[in-house]
Amino acid sequence: MLACNACWCSLDSGSAYISQCDHVYCEKDIHMALEQRQCLVCATKMEERDIRVSEVQPDLSELQRKLAGYSPNDMLTAVAHGIKFWDDQLELRYRTEVEKSFTSAQRNAEMYKRKLQDVHGAYKKAKAKQDELWNQLKERENEIQELQSRYEEKSRQKQHLEGGSTGHRPSLGGVRTVNFQGHTAPMMPQSGGRIDTRLRAEPENWMKQQNPLLGKSRQSSDLRHEGVPNRAPSITRSFDSGLTPPTASRESRERAFRPLSPYTRQASDLPQHPGRDPGLFSKRRVF
Repeated sequence: MLACNACWCSLDSGSAYISQCDHVYCEKDIHMALEQRQCLVCATKMEERDIRVSEVQPDLSELQRKLAGYSPNDMLTAVAHGIKFWDDQLELRYRTEVEKSFTSAQRNAEMYKRKLQDVHGAYKKAKAKQDELWNQLKERENEIQELQSRYEEKSRQKQHLEGGSTGHRPSLGGVRTVNFQGHTAPMMPQSGGRIDTRLRAEPENWMKQQNPLLGKSRQSSDLRHEGVPNRAPSITRSFDSGLTPPTASRESRERAFRPLSPYTRQASDLPQHPGRDPGLFSKRRVF
């Protein structure tokens, strides 16, 4: 089936217009080619007198009448020319389809190439942004390490200062406390004999003078136990006798705190010195 070599529309009926270069046109495209005065396919110069009109579906009986009188060689030459015409039409059609496919593929390739360039440009931008963020991350890590080092250095300095201040602070654990409940007699000069190391007597109010709160605590204790029946009386141990009942008389107090004589092991008279501790003037001898 013939087809227009310009628009490739099928020529089912009517007339086909064939140029001198053996290209087939439809009625619309032949007018366009004549206006341009060149073939639309191969750009060959075209004149109206060079156009042949051929029937698409010729009548075979009329064709046979036209071939009558020709020699076999002439008829074979005409048939060969007709076969070559159809062969050229098929080749042109295939070439046109291939060119269309190639043009479409080339157009798609150009489009994909532009897209690839856009993607490559976006990749380069993303890579540059990634490198920038990576450098910022490295800088932040270095800053964090520097701050960590400075923090550790400050912590060590603080611990050192706290340790130094604690070392110079006076400690109460090493202070020696003085026991006032039992005083030993002052040491006498040595004279060749042994020294009497017995405890000297103290007055009754000596503990109250040393610790004023002791009397208050005893008074509060007496008040708490006031009215309790069958309370055992307190006893006082003296130096010159065994156990003596408590009494408030002056003689009893003097006898309780009277020192013993080194000769008779009996209580000796104390000198009367007002305002002084009588225990300091006990009559003791050193042998």
